[in-house]
Amino acid sequence: MKIVFFGTSRFSAGLLEHLYKLSNIELKAIVTRTDKPRGRNLKISASPVKEVAKRLCPEVSILQPEKASTEEFCQTLRQL
Repeated sequence: MKIVFFGTSRFSAGLLEHLYKLSNIELKAIVTRTDKPRGRNLKISASPVKEVAKRLCPEVSILQPEKASTEEFCQTLRQL
């Protein structure tokens, strides 16, 4: 089964790890929020899902749209 995974939180990162281990799942892309400044120093940090994706499946595209409802992003998904 081919899927595009949408998620941002630590909970979603755990689901991504589980899906990655399943043999009948093919990840076509991973969609998560854009990197944001966090903490007192406002250091730019990636979402937990992006961190897991880079570690487990670097070959899978990570998409970080500002808005997922734009026609441009919908076209990107259709191409997958």
